[in-house]
Amino acid sequence: MFEKFRSLKLRTKMLVSILTVAAIALMVTTSYIAINARNMVEAEAIDKAKEVAYRYGTMVQADVEVAVNAARTLAQSFEGMKNQGVPPRDMLDGILKHVLEENPSFLAVWTVWEPDALDGRDYDYADAVGHDSTGRYVPYWNRLYGEIDVEPRVDYETAGPGDYYQVTKANNQETVFDPIEYTVDDKTALKTALAIPIRFEGEIVGVVGVDIPLRSFEPIVKRVKLYEIGYGFLIANNGVFAAHPTKWSNVGKHMDFFNFEPEVVQAVTQGKEAAQYKVSKTTGKKTYYTFAPITIGKAAKKWSLATNIPTDKILEGARRIMWRSAIIGLIALLVLAGVVYFLADGISKPILAVAAVVNQVAEDRDLTLSVPVQSKDELGTMATAFNRMITQLRETFTLVAGAATEVNEHAGEVSQRAMANRDRAEHQEKQMRLMHKTVEEMGGTAGEVASAAASQAAALLRDSR
Repeated sequence: MFEKFRSLKLRTKMLVSILTVAAIALMVTTSYIAINARNMVEAEAIDKAKEVAYRYGTMVQADVEVAVNAARTLAQSFEGMKNQGVPPRDMLDGILKHVLEENPSFLAVWTVWEPDALDGRDYDYADAVGHDSTGRYVPYWNRLYGEIDVEPRVDYETAGPGDYYQVTKANNQETVFDPIEYTVDDKTALKTALAIPIRFEGEIVGVVGVDIPLRSFEPIVKRVKLYEIGYGFLIANNGVFAAHPTKWSNVGKHMDFFNFEPEVVQAVTQGKEAAQYKVSKTTGKKTYYTFAPITIGKAAKKWSLATNIPTDKILEGARRIMWRSAIIGLIALLVLAGVVYFLADGISKPILAVAAVVNQVAEDRDLTLSVPVQSKDELGTMATAFNRMITQLRETFTLVAGAATEVNEHAGEVSQRAMANRDRAEHQEKQMRLMHKTVEEMGGTAGEVASAAASQAAALLRDSR
C-alpha cells in the first residue's frame, strides 16, 4: 500500500494526503456537531415535554379542583349546619342538587352519613326517596340518564365497592379515587370520585363527594400538542389510563399493558416524575414519555399527566443540523480539493519542468538548456540553483574540452615520434636479421673447410704409413 502511494505523482500525493486528513477532520467535526446537536435538541425536547406536561397537568388540576372545592364547600356547609342544630334533609338535598345543576361536568354529587348521625331520624326515612331500607342519609344526586335524579348510594359498607366511603372515613382526609367502572343502559364507563370527610365535634359523621366522568378530561388532553404529532394523556395513581386523546379504548388499561418499565410505573404510583424511551403501542414508533405528577386538593395520592414525542420528531432538528453541517463540510472539502489541486499543480509543474530539462540534458548532452524561473519561493530557488549548476557544468566542460584539445595536440606529436622510432626499429631489425643470416652462412662455410681439412689430414696419415 505504501509502495503504491510512493509511486503516485506528487500532485496526486498532495491531493490524497490533504483531502484524506480534511475528510477525517470533516467526519470528526460533523460527528461532534451531530452528537452535540442531538444532545441539545433532545434536552430541549425533554424540557419542553416536561414543561407541557406540568402546564396541562395544572389545567387538569384546575378542573379537578372545581370538584374538590365543591366537595370541600359542601363538607364545610354541612358541618356548619350540623353545628347550628339539626339540618333538614330536604334542605341538604336542595344544596346537593343545586351544586350538580351548576356543574355540568359533574356526574354526581353525593353524601353518606353514619347511622343517625345527621338528625337521629333514620328510622323515619327508611325506603324514602333517596334513602335505602336503613333510613340513613345516603343520597346520590346524578345525571346518569341525562336528567338529574336521586337514588340511594349502595355498597357503602362493603369493602371494595364501598371504598369511596370506607377509605375516606378511615383516612380522615380528602381522597381522590382511581378509575371506577359504572354502568348505564348496559354500557360500561369510567369515573373518578373525590371525597371529603364531614366532621362534628372532632368525629367523622359522614362523607361528601363528587363523581367526575373520565370523559370530562378528554378535551384537556386533546389540547396537548408537542412537535405537531406529540400528545398527552392522563394516568391515575394506580397506573391506569384515565384519558387519552386519540384512542379512548386505551382508557382503563394499566401501564403494564403498554410495556412501561416497572420503575416508571412505581414512580407514577408514588407521585414522582418519570421518563422513558419505548415503542408506542398506539403509533408503533419509538417514543419519549415524560410523566408529571398532579396534586389534587389535599389528597395523598397523585395522578400524572404524561406527554409523548416520537424520537424521530425529537431528532428531526438534530438531523437537519447534521445534514447541513455535512453539506457545508462537503462543499468546503470540494473547495479545498480545488485549491489543493491548483496549489499542487503550481508546485508540480516547476518540478516537472526541471525534470524535463534534466532528462533532455541527459539525452542530448545539451548544457545550453535552462529552467525558467517563475517565482521567488522554494521552487524558484530550486530552478535558480539548477540553472547555476548547468552553467557551472557548462563552464567545467568547456575547460575540460580545452584541456582535451591540448592533450590531443601533444598526443599527435608523441604519435609521430613513436612512428619514427618504430620505423627505425624495424630497419634495425631488418639489418640484424641480415647480419644473422650472413653469420650463419659464414658458419656453414667454415664447417665445410674444417671437414675438408680433416679429410686431407687423414689421407696424409694413411700415406705415411
